[in-house]
Amino acid sequence: ALFLGRRFLTKPTPEAPVALELVERRDIAVTVEATGTVEPVSLVEIKSKASGQIVRMPVEVGSVVGPGDLLAQIDSADVRNQYDQAFASLQAAQAKEEVSGAQKRRADALFEQQIATAEEHESAILDFANAQAQLVTARTNLDIARQRLADATVRAPVAGTVLDKPV
Repeated sequence: ALFLGRRFLTKPTPEAPVALELVERRDIAVTVEATGTVEPVSLVEIKSKASGQIVRMPVEVGSVVGPGDLLAQIDSADVRNQYDQAFASLQAAQAKEEVSGAQKRRADALFEQQIATAEEHESAILDFANAQAQLVTARTNLDIARQRLADATVRAPVAGTVLDKPV
């Protein structure tokens, strides 16, 4: 009797609903937020050897660049003129060296035949040596001018992100 009385006197507790899902494979997405400082793995400092007015700079801080991408273009009018002058000097030195070489060969032949004096022969040898020296100087000046012209264009050496732009 006690058992039956207790059963009728107590209120039944409602059952909590249970959600049912079929078992299947899915991705779990978790978002993590943290504060901190991002440091580069390797830092590449890029400086130009050329000086002058920057006429073009298509990158900003945060820009992603690839190897060879243009970072800055410096006004190249002056260095272009120097290059053109060095190129013209090289052509003149080549012509002078050819003419002096021909004169030296003629002076050698005339000296062997004893038609030219020793002084004229030595003058032709000296003129040819000077022409060769001028040719070497002109080639060197052209190489220097070519390098200065190349330095007016600053390109990215590696892929990366622009962190600072102190220009």
